[in-house]
Order: sequence, then C-alpha cells, then structure tokens
Amino acid sequence: MALFRKFSRAPGSLSEEQQEIKDIVEHLNAILNTKKHYGSPLGNLGMEDLSHYRSKAAIGNIIMEEIRYNIENFEPRLEIVSIEHLEKETPMHLFFRLSCRLLGRSQEMEVVFDSASSFFRLNQAGR
Repeated sequence: MALFRKFSRAPGSLSEEQQEIKDIVEHLNAILNTKKHYGSPLGNLGMEDLSHYRSKAAIGNIIMEEIRYNIENFEPRLEIVSIEHLEKETPMHLFFRLSCRLLGRSQEMEVVFDSASSFFRLNQAGR
C-alpha cells in the first residue's frame, strides 16, 4: 500500500513525515489486532489468546510483553522507550502507554491504548 500512496498523494495532503507516522500507526493497529497463530505465515505475529488468564495484573503483564515482542520483531521503524500498564479502578479495564521513537530520530511519540473504549491517542513530543 505504501507504494501506491507515493503515486496517489494529492497536493496539499500529509507531509512525508506525517504519512510515515500514519503508516506506522496503521501497521501497529494491524499487528496488535492480529490473533497469534491464526492465519499469518509469521507464526509469532500478533497477540496471544488471553482467555485462560484470570488476573488483571497477569493479563496486563502479558499484553506488555506481547506489545514489546511484536514491535521489536515486526515494526522495524520504531524503537521502544517504555511500555506502562496504567492502573484503573474499574475491573478488567486495561490502559497502556507506549513511548517510542522513530528509528534514527530523537523525537518521541506516545501512544495510549484504552481497552474499555477501543480508544487510542497519539501524542508527539516536541511539537
């Protein structure tokens, strides 16, 4: 898809950097919404089935490990700075903050995931 975007970019559309960030976010969305071992020729791509875990803390830790593994192995444009499981009072509500930077750049990005509302937010530091 990225190849076709190079030819179809309309005048006045996103800058090259904005388009790269948009592509990375779309790729993260695809990776982190893929169920591991289901349909991908890359056997370890995606997120593990968490239905057998009962503890919110255990689920949070596994998800952080899965996010780290998937980014390190399948999104080479990002370098992880930190991943945090942010505690919420509601049961089974999971909230994560991923701080990362584009490889070779000093500018950090922050992606916040909220499982209860399927919400994510992207913040770019230094803007």
